[in-house]
Amino acid sequence: MPSPSLVPGDGVERRTWMPAYAITFQAITSLFLGLRLVSRLTKQSTKWGWDDVFIILAFAFGGGLTALVLLSTYTAGFDRHIWDVPWTEWARGGLFGRLIEVLFIPASCFNKVSVLLFYQRVVEGTCSRYYKVSVWVALIFCVLYSIVFEFLLFTICRPVEAIWMRYDPTYTANYHCVSPFTETWTTQLAGALSVFSDFYALLLPGFLLMQLNIPMRQKVGLYCIFGLGFSVVAAGIVRTIYLGRVFSGKSTDITCKCNHF
Repeated sequence: MPSPSLVPGDGVERRTWMPAYAITFQAITSLFLGLRLVSRLTKQSTKWGWDDVFIILAFAFGGGLTALVLLSTYTAGFDRHIWDVPWTEWARGGLFGRLIEVLFIPASCFNKVSVLLFYQRVVEGTCSRYYKVSVWVALIFCVLYSIVFEFLLFTICRPVEAIWMRYDPTYTANYHCVSPFTETWTTQLAGALSVFSDFYALLLPGFLLMQLNIPMRQKVGLYCIFGLGFSVVAAGIVRTIYLGRVFSGKSTDITCKCNHF
């Protein structure tokens, strides 16, 4: 392990890309949501629906997630290697890492629910019963696994505060945590189910497009647009891999891995 270098500007390697990345995507998301809401308010598009409610909820949780990412970068050493972070900040970093997971699950869930409810509204009265059932199956699956894994986030250690305080060398309270293996497969299973639900949600409009009687050029164009969503699946796969590296205990550079996912 390299020698600690704790003084800012004293040769500490910092990953400065995360704040700009997070703020840029938050701004783009805000712009598109704003345009959507304006179109609803001015009645330039369809009437308000539950999909609008859930996308607003997803935006709220996503905004909190962005704020936590920025706070953890600037105040908990997520922009540095763990050996460049003072040990007094380790517990704070553990707390921020857990809160990021706590917000990520509902943000992701509400976003998927919004998309699926939008599918239901688009095909209302025009599509087969089997297609509508497949959308409801996706909705129920997404909500159930999100609730389960949100609950499991708080069962890793007893007492709950040990989830982040265990990283503080001066923490002397009696506590018990699950093994690194259990924590690893739990987080990776959550990531894998999230990726599966993303993939499932992307397939649904594909089946719908197959039934549309439109020129092939338009159909190919729509396929390409929906195909861009597979970048979300790819990002989910990468995130799941990094989650495994963080919680497996095989890497001591936790802040670096957390910054990546």
